[in-house]
Amino acid sequence: MTHFTRRAILGSTAAAAITVSAIGGWTLAKTSPIGLLRQTLERYLGPVPISNDELDRFLSAVTGDKPWLFPTRKLAATYEVALDHGITDIITPYLPDDDQAQILLFERRILGAFVSMTNYGLRSGQDDEVIYIDNQACINPYANLEILNNYPTWAP
Repeated sequence: MTHFTRRAILGSTAAAAITVSAIGGWTLAKTSPIGLLRQTLERYLGPVPISNDELDRFLSAVTGDKPWLFPTRKLAATYEVALDHGITDIITPYLPDDDQAQILLFERRILGAFVSMTNYGLRSGQDDEVIYIDNQACINPYANLEILNNYPTWAP
């Protein structure tokens, strides 16, 4: 029968705590908003041929208007690691409801902003590079804005 001393148990517990803290710190240092953004886009759209500079310009435009759009740093790091390892479907049900809602809102808004602020939908081929256009009011080539002038004013 093996006997563990109190000193050995406390020492191994302290070593485990230091190891977990180091791994958590390394994970937080390794993750970045660009990485989370790229992985989220690749999850839903497949490989997206966009340079890091264009992605950085897009990220600056999106977070400039809505800095609250990105999840908290710890949640973003956790979600990026889950995306890295392909376990988002396993881990998401165990997140608190607020965190699930924050991730879902982040994904929806990022995808919507990406489609409207880049030339993703206007490319002629799948291998054409995606370029950040700008935050424009309307990029629909079929939009007919002339009919809006014929509507009456709703002011009392």
